[in-house]
Amino acid sequence: MLRLQMSKNMLEGMLPSSFGDMKNLQCLDLSYNKLSGDLPIELARNGSKLFFLKLSNNMLEGEIFPVSTGINSFKYLYLDGNNFSGPIPQKLSASPLSSVDLSNNNFSGNVPSWIGYISSLTSLALSNNNLKGPIPVDYCRLEGLCNAPHFGLQYRP
Repeated sequence: MLRLQMSKNMLEGMLPSSFGDMKNLQCLDLSYNKLSGDLPIELARNGSKLFFLKLSNNMLEGEIFPVSTGINSFKYLYLDGNNFSGPIPQKLSASPLSSVDLSNNNFSGNVPSWIGYISSLTSLALSNNNLKGPIPVDYCRLEGLCNAPHFGLQYRP
């Protein structure tokens, strides 16, 4: 299977780690369900072909990929509208990210400056988290982001 799209259902429970065993899976969209628990690290295995991951608007929590994993395939990463927490992991910079939405979570720490070095990035949404600090000057390097239709860094009061 190359693509699995099961968004806008009433799926509940934990996200099965066995999705990481699907070596040919390229696109996974389970957004707008009632999935809960941690994000399985198996989704980011080395050798995975998964480049599109959309888990928006569920009830997922914890840190995203807290253990050392080979996150190197994601191009589109949509984890918005969950309860993820902790810092945004720098290991995401190893992926050829084009579009990232981590908004409406509970991420904390400084606004990550390393994002300014992801030259492929064209869309970034980090609004409504608990990020702090200045907007990194490194973001000015991102020509694709400057011309992007979506660039959000709002914060929740």
